[in-house]
Amino acid sequence: MLSFLKIKNIALIDELEINFENGLNVITGETGAGKSIIIDSLNFVIGGKINKGIFRSGSTFVSVEAIFSNVNEEVKTILADFDIECDDEVLIKRKQTIEGKNEIRVNGSTVTVTMLKNITSKLVDIHGQHEHQAILQDKYHLQMLDNLLEEEIFTLKEEVAEEYSNLLAINKEIKTLGSSAANRERMLDLLQYQINEIEKAKLKPGEDDELTNRRMVMLNGERIATALKNACDYLDGDFSSVVDSLKKANSELSNIIKFDESLDLYKERIESSRLELLDVSESLKDYLQTINFDQKEFDEIDARLDQIKLLKKKYGSTVEEVLAFLEKSKKEYDNLINSNEKIEKLFIEKRNKIALLYKLSKSLSEKRKTFAKTLEKTVCTQLVDLGMKNAKFIVDFNDAPTLDECENLLNANGYDVVKFMFSANLGQDIKPLADIISGGEASRFMLALKNIMADADKIATLVFDEIDTGVSGNMGYMVACKLANISKNHQVISVSHLPQICAMADAGYRSTKYVEDNLTKTKIERLKENEVLNEISRLSGGVEESNATAEHSKELRARCIDYKKSIN
Repeated sequence: MLSFLKIKNIALIDELEINFENGLNVITGETGAGKSIIIDSLNFVIGGKINKGIFRSGSTFVSVEAIFSNVNEEVKTILADFDIECDDEVLIKRKQTIEGKNEIRVNGSTVTVTMLKNITSKLVDIHGQHEHQAILQDKYHLQMLDNLLEEEIFTLKEEVAEEYSNLLAINKEIKTLGSSAANRERMLDLLQYQINEIEKAKLKPGEDDELTNRRMVMLNGERIATALKNACDYLDGDFSSVVDSLKKANSELSNIIKFDESLDLYKERIESSRLELLDVSESLKDYLQTINFDQKEFDEIDARLDQIKLLKKKYGSTVEEVLAFLEKSKKEYDNLINSNEKIEKLFIEKRNKIALLYKLSKSLSEKRKTFAKTLEKTVCTQLVDLGMKNAKFIVDFNDAPTLDECENLLNANGYDVVKFMFSANLGQDIKPLADIISGGEASRFMLALKNIMADADKIATLVFDEIDTGVSGNMGYMVACKLANISKNHQVISVSHLPQICAMADAGYRSTKYVEDNLTKTKIERLKENEVLNEISRLSGGVEESNATAEHSKELRARCIDYKKSIN
């Protein structure tokens, strides 16, 4: 549940902290006092957008912190997937500058907006008149239906998901083997062409590097030959010979070694150097003999490098990768050439798997349709309580496919496609929920469905922003009762103008404006019991100090408390 909210620099709020309770939390206050700002701030911290116009005047950033306590295992699993540590609390801090730069942290770890939404989608669900929440999106309707049926269809759904996974594995193997005889022949032709092209080239590992080096030598042959000739001359040529000089130095040392035998070490070192230089000189002379430019050889090297370049462009960035591709292609070719019998068995296995999936999916669909009829009646009953006696609600299913038609419709949930259809008034066409224009109608429908789904829904905190718009009198009391029903198993936060909802609150809060240092600010205060009664009187339109109004407030409060006791 949402246990703490801290808001800074949003609209009339400079800094505000709110501690929420379990059960039904109701926020009231005068129009424009900042009630909906609380919801806007909560929406922001769970991943929603915020526009610059809501920044407090003169501020360069907005920030919101939220603490969710006693989070469930599903939330912990999501956090673990993101390598975020969690015990039983989730602390979210989000800050945005006037330039639009975001900083988001969950339990101290930096996350993206997408990651944040992934986490908070399992923590809180906000229902506002103009919000398109999951309940209004067709893609979630099947999941909602299944959540209500969870115990009855859990095992069957697991079977469908497992068999569908097996079907995907079979399809993958069939695709590897060419899918069909015609496609397999095309794959064999392509593989044979690729194998022939690479084998014909007779590539050798490292060949391209050797040829590139040889080509470089041939292109720079004249410069190389001149430099080599000069080097040889310096070592043993027409100029002062280094080798001869070393030989003469050794001769000189030989004449004096008899006087000092320690000089023999130097004589050996000079002789070793002379022999090494002599060997280098001979090697350079041999290398010099190989330096020549042969146009035919040069052209052959160029052509070979072009051939290798083309093969690398097709099959790998190096000769080694091209050769690896060759081996892989040979294996694929061998598998395909011998796959006729295997692929026939796979197609038989696939047909059997589709038949089994169809049978399971049909059984699953029948259970869903049976329950959907009950759900339709229950929702309509709930809507009557909420002043929509002519409302119609239908769970629309796609036409059931035949066995021959079902393959493209099958997925891990079977073959059903579900859409919630709704009409609020007599004579009005029934339409998808997403097409509902009236925010008030949508809100009351959500309240009705949430009452039914309360036990199945795993989201701990539900927020209703002015769900009571256009409601008054006894209908207001019925809306309050619906919210109380939901709050048995969920934390509910409701922004309201109704005295009946205020009277039903487990925790009441009042938003007020005040002026400080010539600035208008908003504050929210937790109401004590006598203050709750005063707020009920104010919302009822009466005079707070009058005995009649006070008595009415006490009666309404007592009636609501009795109702909450009756449902616990």
